[in-house]
Amino acid sequence: MLAWDIAAEPGLWISGDSLVRERGEARTYCYCRYTKARYRDWLKKQYGGLNRLNEFWATYHQRWDEIEPLRAGIFERAQAPWVDWRQFMLASRGNVPTPQ
Repeated sequence: MLAWDIAAEPGLWISGDSLVRERGEARTYCYCRYTKARYRDWLKKQYGGLNRLNEFWATYHQRWDEIEPLRAGIFERAQAPWVDWRQFMLASRGNVPTPQ
C-alpha cells in the first residue's frame, strides 16, 4: 500500500438498518431540537465563528440556526460536517436526550 486517505475511512458507514434508527441506550445519533441546539453551540466553540466554519466546511451559512446535523446517505458529499457531527455525538454520549 502506498497511501491511505484516512479522512475517507472514519468508520461511520451507515446502512438502512443502522444506528440512526436505534432506540434507547444504544442510540448513537439524536436529531431532536435540544441536541441540534447543543450541536450548534459545540460548533461555535470549535470554530469560533461562522465565517471560519464556512471556510472549513466550504459552505455559505448566514446564521447558526441554518446548520442541521447530517443524516445518513450524504456522507460522501460532506465529509467535514459529517466528521464534526460524529465527533459531537461521541463527546455527548450519555448526554443526549432519548426521544419518547
